[in-house]
Amino acid sequence: MKFQYYQTTSDYYLALQSGRIDAYVGPNPTSAYHVAVEGKTKIVGTVSGGGTIEADIAAMTKKDNGFVKALQQALDTVIKNGQYAEVLKRWNLASEALPASEVNPPGLPRK
Repeated sequence: MKFQYYQTTSDYYLALQSGRIDAYVGPNPTSAYHVAVEGKTKIVGTVSGGGTIEADIAAMTKKDNGFVKALQQALDTVIKNGQYAEVLKRWNLASEALPASEVNPPGLPRK
């Protein structure tokens, strides 16, 4: 196996489509978007980036700017009213759904 690194998204998708590489390993949401939009590739499997530890996606804001609670309420609203699930379903990401937003959940441990 030989690993190759590419600087831009278009570079690795072009390498994949042209047969210069056999597979691409990267974040599931961006891959799912590419599959849905381009239709020239497919996702053959997923692996948790955190291994046995959950590694959730985050939305961030500058610390102590007063926006955190409003952002959390907005996220919880779209989760509860079903819009969040609709968007995840549209991009084939329903398996990544969270039941509620969290402020400062524990992250992956530093090694």
